[in-house]
Amino acid sequence: MRPINVYEIAAIVNGRPFAILDSALASGFAFDHREVAPGDLFICIRGSRFDGHDFAAQAIARGAAACLASRPIPGPHILVNDVVRAISLLGTEYRKRVSGEVVGVTGSYGKTSVKEFLAAALRPLGAIAKTEGNRNTELTAPLLFAQLDGAEAAVVVEMAMRGKGQIGELCRIARPTAGVVTNVGHAHLEALGSRLEIAKAKRELLEAIPNYGHGAVWAEDEFRDVLAKHVGCHLGYFGFSDSADARVESCEIVGWERSVATIRVDGERVELEVPASGKHMALNAAAALLVASRLGAPLGEAAQSLASAQLPAMRMQVLQRQGVTIVLDAYNAAPGSVAASLETLAAVPCEGKRRMVLGDMLELGRAAAELHGLVGAQIAAAGVTSALFYGPNSIQHALPAYASACANCEARSASNIDEVAAFLHSASPGDVVLVKGSRGMALERALERRPQGALT
Repeated sequence: MRPINVYEIAAIVNGRPFAILDSALASGFAFDHREVAPGDLFICIRGSRFDGHDFAAQAIARGAAACLASRPIPGPHILVNDVVRAISLLGTEYRKRVSGEVVGVTGSYGKTSVKEFLAAALRPLGAIAKTEGNRNTELTAPLLFAQLDGAEAAVVVEMAMRGKGQIGELCRIARPTAGVVTNVGHAHLEALGSRLEIAKAKRELLEAIPNYGHGAVWAEDEFRDVLAKHVGCHLGYFGFSDSADARVESCEIVGWERSVATIRVDGERVELEVPASGKHMALNAAAALLVASRLGAPLGEAAQSLASAQLPAMRMQVLQRQGVTIVLDAYNAAPGSVAASLETLAAVPCEGKRRMVLGDMLELGRAAAELHGLVGAQIAAAGVTSALFYGPNSIQHALPAYASACANCEARSASNIDEVAAFLHSASPGDVVLVKGSRGMALERALERRPQGALT
């Protein structure tokens, strides 16, 4: 990011600067005082558990140029009435300075993979910027625009939501010229009540795209017609069916870290290496190629560039531990993403046992019991012969369904993360262990711990 004078930021957010040097420059943004780098603007957010204002002194001590705050604090800071509103103002102002395409990506699952594939596929057009890490909320996504130099050919913005209207608010800041809705799943059922309402909330992205822009939707999505309603942009479809504009014609899983797919985009066929395993990853690649192609990237070059994409940690991340393959896919989980991961687990050759750790899938509301039960049966159908269940819904609903569907299989439960670590340690060379659960379960902790505790 180009350094920004802190007084420029204060003017944009209608804030009052206190104790700030005229020459002070912000070269980044931080929300966690422990992650502050010298020159960052530390943003004080009041959360349900912590108040960032209480850590402002530590942030300044770590080298923050100033803090953005909604109450007076010691040290250099910009005082505003509402920090969240200030973030929105920053994003809105700096978005005006972007002349390239802005592509939004949302969906119940697969957002990050599509974002990474799309950013790579667009590289033939020039410099590409993208959402980094998990900065995909109304608090963090707008700041992407303040970190650009304005010369980017395209910006890919991942858009997360927890409720109705949040995608629309992000779009008011980002003003997307293209967008992808990866799918409509069950995540956020607790907040929105039904998949129909989830589809309407995701559709806010497509509704925000101007008539000359491009949108992309999964051809086989149960809610594709809902997503297309009231949408004025040029809408294309990716999928496996003949009617898809970007159709996955074949997908060969080579191993845990790559697949080879043949994809036809608007009548042009290309074979490419997908830098991840599974048909669902080939589908994500089709979505990326459809949008990249319609934005002007030559298909062959886009496909070649996509092959170099790198997925962030905990998205089908392959780890080797003493001959055991651990597939850490625990950044998040919903029934659709679990099914896709299980399909891949069943398809990749395995010398030993197929094993799995399932942590609870959160935010499913009243459907949690039924959906965990369905997933339990799917685990058995995928050929998993040893499974560990962690979390109340996994233990109460997924475990019995798994045990019923696979009478000779090993079904265990864990009451703490140490017991999850013990299960991972019990695997033998040649085994493959899929680790899947929602972010709130933090299953990655099991890989960091020494195994201890008994399993039941």
